[in-house]
Amino acid sequence: MAGERLSTAELGPVAATLLTPLYARAKPQLVAPGVAFDDPVATQLLDSLDYDPAGVLRDRSNGAGTIHRTLVVDRLTEQFARRHGDAVVVSAGIGLCTRPYRLAGRVPRSVTWVGLDTADVVGVRRRLLPDEQVVVKSGSVTEPGWVHGIDLPAGRPVLVLAEGLIMYFDDAGLERFLTEARLLGVGTEMVADYFHPRVALSGRHPIVRATGAQFRSGARNGFELAGLVPGWRLASEEPVMELIGPVQRLAARAFRLMSRGGRLYAVAHLVAADQQRCREDHAAP
Repeated sequence: MAGERLSTAELGPVAATLLTPLYARAKPQLVAPGVAFDDPVATQLLDSLDYDPAGVLRDRSNGAGTIHRTLVVDRLTEQFARRHGDAVVVSAGIGLCTRPYRLAGRVPRSVTWVGLDTADVVGVRRRLLPDEQVVVKSGSVTEPGWVHGIDLPAGRPVLVLAEGLIMYFDDAGLERFLTEARLLGVGTEMVADYFHPRVALSGRHPIVRATGAQFRSGARNGFELAGLVPGWRLASEEPVMELIGPVQRLAARAFRLMSRGGRLYAVAHLVAADQQRCREDHAAP
């Protein structure tokens, strides 16, 4: 771990959003008191950064949402890795994600961790974690062909993590991302969090106001997300909003009722399946 403090001043608005989840993971008892969560590597990374505290969203409910989302994604990742000891876990838009360190000892050591992010973010990450075992590639998941650019080992089960990512795509970009990931083949799985379009496109989310980054797309629910492009089916939909607190739980339930099945915010677990299976799933009520 590098000892110098690195500036994040040159990061663009979307890249700068990596500071908010890092802050939450580094200070879990501040944003989500009582929740069992510990991420010492995140604490070390935050202490190594020279950043403007005013630019970091420290809203407690948003921070709590980050912790609960992280726990959901950790659980799904651990389950996948235990089912597939030779798994490849791809973090699209890896930022300063510390999941490989948190899950060390909980998943097989044979799991390969791969990350992809923009050059400025990768540069910061490599300076802070010069000896890490994650294979980090510089590139953009918004560009066609990003799947081929990460050069994954052939014939191994792949889990794609899109954490705090897809809401920054426009509709065409989201469809392109899902299409590209589907090229990894039948059996590939994806875990992605998303907002309902009413939330995503309102411009009112605190992280939008704090960083200037814009949410550009959303989905009514995980079923709709899976149906955006051929070849995906919904394996499970994991609540997050409901876990933050009683107020958020009530709001999420009321919204779900009024929107006839919509979710304010959740994590979708998708599986790449054959086309016939997907048609049958999407035809279901």
